[in-house]
Amino acid sequence: MPEEVLRKEPELFLNHSILDNKSLTTIELLKTLKEHPPNPKIVKHILPPYSPNLNPIERVWKVANEQVRNNVVFESFAEFKEEILHFYDVTWDIIADELKSRITDNFQTLKPAF
Repeated sequence: MPEEVLRKEPELFLNHSILDNKSLTTIELLKTLKEHPPNPKIVKHILPPYSPNLNPIERVWKVANEQVRNNVVFESFAEFKEEILHFYDVTWDIIADELKSRITDNFQTLKPAF
């Protein structure tokens, strides 16, 4: 049975290797690629360096910063907390339509390095 499925749907049995962008991982990957020819059954995905622009929650925090704390000095943590909570409880709903274009998962797709 598995052999029949493999013949009909070979992409189901690909090995996806997710590699972070640590220098040690990259060095090991390059050594491996030199020693072994590429294997069509192994798909390598190399993550970019830390990229907050690719993380939607970072985009949310950027909007919150713009709305709440840009050019503002708070007298206390309690005041800051109150303003942040107000942003998420009240302001968020008011500016929700505007946020649809800023907080998305539409990212530029780059050509793989390997």
